[in-house]
Amino acid sequence: MSFGWSASDIALLVRLAYKTSQGARAACGQYDELTRETSSLHLVLNRLKVEAAKPENPINKDKSHEKELGVIANGCKDVLTQLDKVLVKYNALSEQERSVRRLWKKIKFGNGVVADVAALRSKITYYTSSLTLFLNMISLGTIGDVEEKMDKAGGDLQDIKNA
Repeated sequence: MSFGWSASDIALLVRLAYKTSQGARAACGQYDELTRETSSLHLVLNRLKVEAAKPENPINKDKSHEKELGVIANGCKDVLTQLDKVLVKYNALSEQERSVRRLWKKIKFGNGVVADVAALRSKITYYTSSLTLFLNMISLGTIGDVEEKMDKAGGDLQDIKNA
């Protein structure tokens, strides 16, 4: 997935977020902070996917939005990929089978990966906030455009704006 970005790239990112969220749920439980953070990111990405699929949406009209979104989405993809790898390793440990290989994975997991998960969780929160802010800024820009057009049109539209 390379981001210049497209709706299909966003759809792939939504799938990765969903997979990571499900991995967090399996590893930590439904009410754990990591599960909530990954689920929140999945929700925001899902909203972005819906908006990006609309050709008339302001996200698709301004090329500067594409570059800004690309930066955020690439970072998002990187952190989700890293976290997913950790969760896949961890969730392999919780199976019923007890073999030497699984014991080795458990020992290996205990060597610093827990600290990495805290850092990844923090990055998940950062990217959730960044995407939310990105979408909000586009909305504000659109509202500003509407107000400007209402000012130019004058008459009854000016009265509606002031109401």
